[in-house]
Amino acid sequence: MTRPKSATPHVDVGADGRWLIESDGVVSVVDPTGGERVIATAGLAVADAAWGHDQRDLLASGQDADGFVLARVTLAGRVTPLVRSTTEQHLAPRPS
Repeated sequence: MTRPKSATPHVDVGADGRWLIESDGVVSVVDPTGGERVIATAGLAVADAAWGHDQRDLLASGQDADGFVLARVTLAGRVTPLVRSTTEQHLAPRPS
C-alpha cells in the first residue's frame, strides 16, 4: 500500500474501489486486490488529481515547463493539457 510522503496527500476513491493518490507530485493508482501502480506524468509535477468520469483516465492539476496546467492523464501516463495559466495555480480537478 502507498505510504504518502506528503503530510497532506490527495486521495480520490473510485466507484470500483480503486484509490487515486497524489503525494509530493507522484500519482499512484492503488487497487486493494492487486497492488499499486505509479502513473508517470512526463514532465507534469502533479499538485492534485481526480478520477475522470469513466475512470479510464484522470484529471490532474500541476506545473510543467510552460506554467500551471489542468490536464487529462491516461493510466498509461499520456498527458494532454486542457487549460493553462502562466501566473498561478488556480485549477482544481473535480469533475461532476
